[in-house]
Amino acid sequence: MKRPLWLTGVWGIVVAGVWLMAGLGVGAQAQGRPPLTTPTAAPRRESLSAIRLAAPGAPATAWTVMQWQDALGGWHDVEGWRGEFDADGYKTWRFPDQHFGTGPFRWQVFAKRDGALWAVSAPFDLPDGRDQTLAITAAPR
Repeated sequence: MKRPLWLTGVWGIVVAGVWLMAGLGVGAQAQGRPPLTTPTAAPRRESLSAIRLAAPGAPATAWTVMQWQDALGGWHDVEGWRGEFDADGYKTWRFPDQHFGTGPFRWQVFAKRDGALWAVSAPFDLPDGRDQTLAITAAPR
């Protein structure tokens, strides 16, 4: 099958353009100029700090709940910040920079999930900078 003459001309222009662009890229590098690519930005390092709860003598079944205090003095559970102690015997929550310096918060420790209140920490504010860990202790009531 015979191709139309104009199609052969178009393919010739495409091939010549690719060859020319490849040559320009190599020539630019050989002459010490930067290549024709856009560098990728380095990934942003997450700014995290942490709070770490210790509750010496807490039952093995202990359940923790974080609370925040409103302007009228009422305490409210923080959604998502509840659970058993970690395998190391502490409960640690990490948080990003938009929460730095906020508060007051407190930790409650229950004998078990949906059980009796066992301990409450003193109110505290979250650390106000990156890579800080605030140690909190909750004592039995």
